[in-house]
Amino acid sequence: MIVGGSEKILLVEDHDLVREQVTIQLGRLGYQVVVAEDGVEALETLKITPDVQLLFTDLVMPRGLNGLELAAEAKKLRPDLP
Repeated sequence: MIVGGSEKILLVEDHDLVREQVTIQLGRLGYQVVVAEDGVEALETLKITPDVQLLFTDLVMPRGLNGLELAAEAKKLRPDLP
């Protein structure tokens, strides 16, 4: 049995097909999913969506902000965000 949750996850993925599939899978597990296509969009989303409980990000993304850099910036905005 696969157990999911009900938390809100910010999924950051630049490839449309991967983003769609991961969104579907997380949704089937009961999670609420908010999506962003890159790190810049993800940071803006974090600013306006205070109830995001987890950042799930790709590592290699366009627009000059990779997943590790995004995680560091996200921690500045939301130190409690896993």
